[in-house]
Amino acid sequence: MKNKTIILVSLLGFFLLGVTSVQATDSIILLKAIGFNSSEGEPSLPENLYISEYPPGIRGYYIAQFTGNVNETWKEELRQTGCEIYDYIPENAFVVRMDLKEKEAVQNMSFVQWVGIYQPFYKISPRLSDAEGEVNITVLSFRTESKFIPELESLGGNITSNYNFSYYDKNVLTINASKIDDIALMNDTYWIEPYIEPELFDEVSDEIVGGYWAAGTPWDGPGTYVNSLGYNGSGVLVSIADTGLDDGNTTTMHLDMMGRVVGLIDYTESDTSDGVAEDVHGHGTHCAGIVAGNAAIGTTDADGYLYGMGVAPEASIMQQRVFGDDGSWKGPANGVLAQDAVQNGADVGSNSWGMNTFGDYTSDDAEFDALVRDADSSTPGNQQYILEFSAGNAGPVTGSIGSPASAKNVIATGASENYRPNLPQGWRADNVDEIADFSSRGPCEDGRIKPDIVAPGTWISSALSSSASQGWSWNPDYGRWGNINSDYEWCGGTSMAGPHVSGGAALFVEYHRETHGSTPSPALTKAALISSADDVGLGYPSNDQGWGEMNLTNVINPQFVVLEDQSVALATGGSHAYNIMLSDYINGAKITLVWTDAPGSVSASKALVNDLDLVVTAPDGTTYHGNQFSGAWSDPTSGDFDRVNNIENVFINAGNIQSGTYQITVLGYNVPAEVVPGGQDYALVIAPVGRTPPMPPPADILIVDDDQGANYETYYKNALHANGYNYSYCSSPPDASVLLNYSVVIWLTGDDYTSTLTPTEQANLQTYLNNGGNLFISGQDIGYDIGGSSFYHDYLHANYVRDDTDIYTLNGVSGDPISDGLTIGISGGDGANNQWYQSEISPRDESASTVFNYAGDGCGAIKADTGTYKVVYFAFGFEAINNTADRNMVMDRVMRWLMMTNYTFYLRVLQNYVSMPVLPPEGERSPDDVFGRDVGVWEYDTEAGNWERTTEVACKKGYYIYNPWMPKNITVTGVPCDVSVTDLIAIYSILSVGQWALVGPGYENISITGTVLEGEVEGYNYTINDFEQVCILEVGRGYWMTGGPLWTKYSTRIDSETQCLGVGGIAVDSEDNVIIASNRDVIKYDPNGNVLWEYDLCGCGVAVDKTDNSIVVGLCNSSVIKFSKTGSILWIEELQEELWLSSVKSINPEGDILVSGFGRVDGVFKSYYEIRDKNGNFIRSTTRPHNGWWPSAVFAEPGYIYLAYDLAQGVAIEKVTDDFSSTLWTTTLSNCSQYVSTMSVDSGNNLFVRG
Repeated sequence: MKNKTIILVSLLGFFLLGVTSVQATDSIILLKAIGFNSSEGEPSLPENLYISEYPPGIRGYYIAQFTGNVNETWKEELRQTGCEIYDYIPENAFVVRMDLKEKEAVQNMSFVQWVGIYQPFYKISPRLSDAEGEVNITVLSFRTESKFIPELESLGGNITSNYNFSYYDKNVLTINASKIDDIALMNDTYWIEPYIEPELFDEVSDEIVGGYWAAGTPWDGPGTYVNSLGYNGSGVLVSIADTGLDDGNTTTMHLDMMGRVVGLIDYTESDTSDGVAEDVHGHGTHCAGIVAGNAAIGTTDADGYLYGMGVAPEASIMQQRVFGDDGSWKGPANGVLAQDAVQNGADVGSNSWGMNTFGDYTSDDAEFDALVRDADSSTPGNQQYILEFSAGNAGPVTGSIGSPASAKNVIATGASENYRPNLPQGWRADNVDEIADFSSRGPCEDGRIKPDIVAPGTWISSALSSSASQGWSWNPDYGRWGNINSDYEWCGGTSMAGPHVSGGAALFVEYHRETHGSTPSPALTKAALISSADDVGLGYPSNDQGWGEMNLTNVINPQFVVLEDQSVALATGGSHAYNIMLSDYINGAKITLVWTDAPGSVSASKALVNDLDLVVTAPDGTTYHGNQFSGAWSDPTSGDFDRVNNIENVFINAGNIQSGTYQITVLGYNVPAEVVPGGQDYALVIAPVGRTPPMPPPADILIVDDDQGANYETYYKNALHANGYNYSYCSSPPDASVLLNYSVVIWLTGDDYTSTLTPTEQANLQTYLNNGGNLFISGQDIGYDIGGSSFYHDYLHANYVRDDTDIYTLNGVSGDPISDGLTIGISGGDGANNQWYQSEISPRDESASTVFNYAGDGCGAIKADTGTYKVVYFAFGFEAINNTADRNMVMDRVMRWLMMTNYTFYLRVLQNYVSMPVLPPEGERSPDDVFGRDVGVWEYDTEAGNWERTTEVACKKGYYIYNPWMPKNITVTGVPCDVSVTDLIAIYSILSVGQWALVGPGYENISITGTVLEGEVEGYNYTINDFEQVCILEVGRGYWMTGGPLWTKYSTRIDSETQCLGVGGIAVDSEDNVIIASNRDVIKYDPNGNVLWEYDLCGCGVAVDKTDNSIVVGLCNSSVIKFSKTGSILWIEELQEELWLSSVKSINPEGDILVSGFGRVDGVFKSYYEIRDKNGNFIRSTTRPHNGWWPSAVFAEPGYIYLAYDLAQGVAIEKVTDDFSSTLWTTTLSNCSQYVSTMSVDSGNNLFVRG
């Protein structure tokens, strides 16, 4: 049986005045009906809505007020009397059910200052004060054994809906307004309010919120900047409660969402739609496309922006149809709506609907506040649910925010302008920093800041439902919106803004799961999105923009730090502090505190229940309080605290960022409701201000996903990512103008066998290849489909032999740069396991050769090099290779072969030698074996296919290797080289005499034009200009070669080649990432030498906790810092003693940290050692003598430690127990006159010393 919907709303708007003035008065009672001072007794009330006392034996409802901020002990003492505690009433009071005896006991408690009846007058919403005639109302009743519904009906009430939620029943009815007072006099009546039925409130807009936007210049490749970082919503389910989705059939769904719709629920009962949750209206499909459309159709506007590209184009979608064909509400109870979503796996709920309640906190708001904490009461524990609601379209009136957007714990989204100035009424979309005129504004009635965030909501293009009438979105009053074509339409409203934020929430969930291994709480997600937002010029707090326009690059960002996600709970008077450095936040820092508050009382005039405070103290003692602003920045001169919001922000501008440690403290000011054991939990984050991503780099690789929605592209993406390749992704075949932007195109056809390459797609690829492109194409039925075409013969250079070899093992070809030494399987394992018709092919002409053969029978893959373009063609699905390591190796070899000859490398001068960049053939990686040790310059002859030694080098395209050991007399011809090197992609060069280095494309993107080399080397005159400067900036990944490094790195903070960098420590984690701490920086590199993250810190030693790859660094300022593996700062702690430096080089299996350093201890210079636990808490310390040099220390076997310290006669090594209580032995290294820099212990507990 389907559930009818119940939605409640208030109509009028007034604003709570004087909140600040009554905050400190403990005897104030804040009710919507009336506010009064309990120390003066009950207020004067209408006689017909006042009772003096309940009769004996009746359990009535009272308000019990405490003498001060609430603690759980007081509440428990009340319960011991037998009374029942219901909602919190500000300030410091509760609605309590009790009889006269229990009332007397409560009144006599020392911490209770006043008890008064919860009068009938208090139960009626002021929005009903002028009600006449038949009215639609919502009545909440305390759930008791009374016959409440029959009593309502006896008063003439026609009940249209009834359900229970939490401790009350919710009744929607039609009744004569004259009976409202009678309902209020009913003992179990809790609250009466108006019932208002809910109503429904382009790649350009995505790029505005996705972090890169420039008018008329689409981001390189489909999607946004954040999408290009690899975050697309994959693995996240967004439930959209709306009018349905396209035709309601997952197999014939709109192409932009095909294959990702995992659930359809239809609550609309009587509507006669052909499919489940069919969208006859059109609103729901448009919203779903904004969240998760992938622009699969490929239609673009005149500037090249894709229609139909959503914020999270790989997210899964669930549609809950709650509106009928005509847009009327037909949804279920709020609890059912949320429960159905989370039971089907939803992470985010997107809701582009609401009621125009003008800031009133209604019963719907209270219910959704509860559902954010626990959306499924039938499942043990809290099933948290990220809920987003549109703010409403009643702007620009102040206080016009709708419900449920006015709830505290949901994310309320207002509308800013999109950028579509050339459309009709383009003035509504010509300024991305302007709030849409129709967007509902805050504040709420109780003064809370709303909306929370804004996103584009004018002239938004998205999917058009095939079941909706053409032109459904046309707005004749404004002359705007309407269809683009048969697939897409324009529409506007906060309904369109909200799905942008829901999509942003999905991206953040994906990002946090990848970086932290867990799903973020709703509080953390809200904090992240708020801290991402950019001020549009209105400052804070703002009831137009809320906390600004969403900009996801501020949180999909190494500088975004999660300090807390609901692991700490505070009671009244409690506090928790965090220490962190902000000196790297060069544009400013945002610190955001959000907590999922207990639902407020609908009869109270202030919705906030639990009140936390955010206090930030700078190194110099400057203090900032949450939400105290002057313009766009926090004002340290304000000593006030926010007493109405459950969001608190401190924004510090760049000019006020100090070096040193900030202390961030969260205080439990008043926590009357224990929402989790211990009180109130919270989320706390730090985000950078206004991060602007770089312009799109020249793209290397484009994946074209032509697998008909089968999602095999993941195998290709993962293999590229594992090898460090940058790529873009296109979810449908683009035209040639897009392909021509890429050096390599990867085209996958999956299981398709009828339209693998259409004539149009063949023509586009032909244009691409004729212009020097490189193609890797893979699919088991390409030959079956187009094997007789001229494209297949002349561009894939293949003959189609037969279908379905029924062989699932392929062998590589000896000497082939792609397959040499490989045997791969294409069935089972961790591959796609989708090969049923893998084809046999053969090379068609001299340009082509075999890459893989089926085991014992025929060719399965070829490559071709025409001199103009290259092609690698697999007649099976790459995705089916059944081993991740094999897929990664095959992909790397294919990419290297395709890219090898497409770049120009040039000479450079270093230390009076000519060093030659090089890209040798695959497998030729040992200079001893290939070239011999006595190497000068060797040149690779691309025509002859071999290496030749030479002492004469021409300034020309080619591949070279140079050994600076031998000889110096190199003749350079054809110079000076006045050339253009705009196609230069990568530079890896020799950094010092005796080292080998190689150059290969695809790792750096450098563009230089002009003279490259001039000057003198061995009789030739040169001047090194920009090219030299670029060469020495950074050296990246190279092949391993005997006698030299895999890669070499310069610190970016060295000002000159002669400047000294002191490396304090180096560590390697379990994933072979390298962390270096120096006196200039702390940097983490991946195994290929790419920088993962870095901090401008003075580091004196580093160690890795192998259990979670977190990193601990000793700092020069007598403190220790711990980073997560992703670079988030977990904590900073000062040592017990003030030292000159603190070195960390050892962590034991329990995560305890061993710190060594030296400084004055009790006025005497000593070597100092300290142990802290994995959370930074001090355990113990000890000292040893000091003779001017650094001490060192390392954990030995469990229970023991090795210490090293300098003496006049040498360095002492001592083995001690880990409580420092006893010494097992001591020895002196008399030949070591200064210090031990490194100690390490092997698996046999042997000690290795380097001094």
